[in-house]
Amino acid sequence: MKRQFLFILLSLVIGINGFYASAYGADRYIFESTWGDLGSAEGAFNNPNGVALSMLGALYVSDMWNHRIQKFTKNGDYIMSWGSQGTGDGQFELPGGLAVNLAGNVYVADRGNHRIQKFSANGRFITAWGSAGSQPGQFLFPSDVAVDLLGNVYVADAYNHRIQKFTKNGDFIKSWGSEGTLAGQFNRPFGIAVDLSGKVYVADTENNRIQKFTADGAFIITWGEDNLNTPCGISLDGKDRVYVADAGNNRIKKFTSTGEPIRSWDGSGSDNGEFVAPYAIEATFSGKYVYVGENGNDRIQKFRRMGLLEDLFK
Repeated sequence: MKRQFLFILLSLVIGINGFYASAYGADRYIFESTWGDLGSAEGAFNNPNGVALSMLGALYVSDMWNHRIQKFTKNGDYIMSWGSQGTGDGQFELPGGLAVNLAGNVYVADRGNHRIQKFSANGRFITAWGSAGSQPGQFLFPSDVAVDLLGNVYVADAYNHRIQKFTKNGDFIKSWGSEGTLAGQFNRPFGIAVDLSGKVYVADTENNRIQKFTADGAFIITWGEDNLNTPCGISLDGKDRVYVADAGNNRIKKFTSTGEPIRSWDGSGSDNGEFVAPYAIEATFSGKYVYVGENGNDRIQKFRRMGLLEDLFK
């Protein structure tokens, strides 16, 4: 009798969960935690412009106006930081997006110095490349960086309105894009991400859209012109679901890899779960957790995906 009751209860819960998924979407995200405020102390921020997770769960934050990188646990406990304002190795001028490769090395778009810097997991300088200009390997305010499974490095070269691709040590491979509104053109691309098969997704910020390309820059698809407003950060999970920091709308949007909307959550303000100018975003491989860096509130927020089963048995 006990087994029969448990079976009936489980069937009922699964049925309700199925109804919930079909009626309200397969997932929703709830606020879990936040840390940071305006300042220069450990764990404080002045425009957190990039967030990136390592395979070991460390979260790196590009603290733009403090000209440094901060490292935290996945739960927001401060670990360390490095960097100061300047042009030397390991110094920064308005650092933007960042990425972590499989070996744990950290790449930083050193925006104001028009270069990319590469570090070890604990901030030891490894190499740098780039200078101000529009020739191959040069940059004009590079805004973000992404790394594929082969170690190739992709850079959103914002004011050159193009994407550049490099080896893991900075050797130029190729570039694509020019200023404009046509497919494959850009207007200040701010964010970039690469999926497991090497497809490249670009937040074409001033054109209010996302563009998707092959690893060699061949255009595939675009979306968002009718519902995005200054999309900045972009991230992918292990199933190639696309997460966008829709900064001008103060919200987060989640799409399939072909641009079909899945979920959004928003609310302008400074309360938990609300946003002011969300510029940076990072999803975990499973998509269960999403981290958002807000320029307007100078903080990181962490969200967790939940379904009805978790609501009932959390």
